[in-house]
Amino acid sequence: MIMTMTLALKQRIVKKIQEHYQIDFQFYFHTIKWSSLAHVSTIIRGASTTFLMTRLLSIQTFGEFRYLLVLFGLAGSFSLSGISTGIIKGIAQGDTSIVRTGIKKMFLTSFLGSFLLVLFSGYKLFRQDVPLSIHAGLLAILFPLYSICGVFQPILIGKQSIRKGYQLTTIVNLIYAVLFTVLLIYTKKLSYLITGYFLIEILLKGVISIREVKNTSHRGDSREHMRLVSHISLINIAQGIIFQLDQILVQHFFGYTSLAKFNIAILIPDQLKDLLTSFSSVMLRRFSTYKNPKQVLQNTQ
Repeated sequence: MIMTMTLALKQRIVKKIQEHYQIDFQFYFHTIKWSSLAHVSTIIRGASTTFLMTRLLSIQTFGEFRYLLVLFGLAGSFSLSGISTGIIKGIAQGDTSIVRTGIKKMFLTSFLGSFLLVLFSGYKLFRQDVPLSIHAGLLAILFPLYSICGVFQPILIGKQSIRKGYQLTTIVNLIYAVLFTVLLIYTKKLSYLITGYFLIEILLKGVISIREVKNTSHRGDSREHMRLVSHISLINIAQGIIFQLDQILVQHFFGYTSLAKFNIAILIPDQLKDLLTSFSSVMLRRFSTYKNPKQVLQNTQ
């Protein structure tokens, strides 16, 4: 009897809080659960591949590999990196035209990132570092496709298919870990490894993204959301440079070996930070559906 009354009281309290703050506790509970599962798979993928590379590759080669990833991430800052936010917000508000419009503009903008990688490749060639020049050239070719291959995630979040999105992410991470491990056992050449690292993800995520784009209708006016994308992308340029700057400085002053050790040290903290970032995308989708967001913010304050 007492337990029943206590449970009923808890339910009434939760209902009152949900009505006042417009927060769906059950929704966020399940979101955290599936998001955590997806990021456990991401940690497994990152930790397992990093561990194998440190065991199977020389510390110098691993440092060069991580340096190329830093350059790739830096180039990504100059693509339309705010498109995920625009797609989530647009779909949540009924503007599904943002998907195709955003993908086209992101693909075209990504050639700026490729151009920066080509410039770096030319610089390394001028400095007679031919291997690194070739590797940077390979990244420049893969960059446009990689920049758009993961659009299925914001599309599914925008549609509130949270469970499906995180399940697909988990499957992709686990398959990726297996395939890259096979590649790593098969070859130790940096050119093959860096190409496989991105090409595997492009193929896995690309197939899913193509299907989700085809299953998304085309309606609405994307101009307002594209303006939001432009503003966020400009902000992300500064954030991207700052985020990669420490690793660039480590390599410049201490070399590839120190960069490799630095990346091992920050692997798990970076993965945990990404968990919080992904959950913020789900919250964005939720708040985008409110008819009076200013009133919701006022109630929360």
